[in-house]
Amino acid sequence: LEARKDEIFVAPAIGLAHAAIHADPSLGVPAANVERGRKMTALQRVLVPELRRRGVRVLPGGDYAFPPNPLGLNARDRGLVVMPLFHIGARFFQLAHHMAGAAVHLPRRFDAAAAVATIARERITTLHLAPTMIQAVLDLPDLDRYDLSSLRTLSYGASAMPVALLRPALDRFGP
Repeated sequence: LEARKDEIFVAPAIGLAHAAIHADPSLGVPAANVERGRKMTALQRVLVPELRRRGVRVLPGGDYAFPPNPLGLNARDRGLVVMPLFHIGARFFQLAHHMAGAAVHLPRRFDAAAAVATIARERITTLHLAPTMIQAVLDLPDLDRYDLSSLRTLSYGASAMPVALLRPALDRFGP
């Protein structure tokens, strides 16, 4: 698991164990199932922290078991949040990623070159920027040297998007 920790997600059925432990016998849950749930929970209390310590992503509920969200995120996404978290767009973006079990990168401040390098290095799939930040990225003289092919969603907010900026952004990043 450790060798493939960026590809594999462990999804223990914590909810099933919890339900079995707290099952009401009047509902017809066999005592053996309750006991099995208790054993599974005890094992998970040891295994889950150890897997996390080793860098393996453990997702209660499974990879795609979370309710759909407006961004279409899942646990394999990797978001880059460069806007301040007091901004509602950035906060929503960050929380949506956490709810989906996705990775989130939170640099201390926005720097266009550092953001593009992070997208390329970390294979970022989703990004939320203000229009002025998009302009700063497009203005980078060496933008074409970065592999940004992992980026599938670029959302923007904080101000109106001028058409004169939207067109080159769509040309560079696609619709």
